[in-house]
Amino acid sequence: MEKRIEVALAEAVANGTHKVRITFKSDGQPGLFGLMAMANGNLITMLPQERLIAHAVTISGDWEQDANRTFTIKLLPSLRHGMFVVVMSSYLEKIAYARSKQSA
Repeated sequence: MEKRIEVALAEAVANGTHKVRITFKSDGQPGLFGLMAMANGNLITMLPQERLIAHAVTISGDWEQDANRTFTIKLLPSLRHGMFVVVMSSYLEKIAYARSKQSA
């Protein structure tokens, strides 16, 4: 998964969107704490409704629906890609760069 994350991050920067679409594993709720820390630290941005979903899942410990496991995030220049890989590699099921019409 680490290599897939590195490739997706590089593609997101190369294509100019700086956005990736991530899907957490069904048991990947602990990874949301890392994602929220990155958002709170101005390393990534998320849509307000996706932040609310992430917050609700961290509180409840329940995805409620599979759709709640997928988020589109925008990588900010302050994000160190290596740190993102380390924090998220154990929790992600899928990652890909997001096309320009996908919001973050």
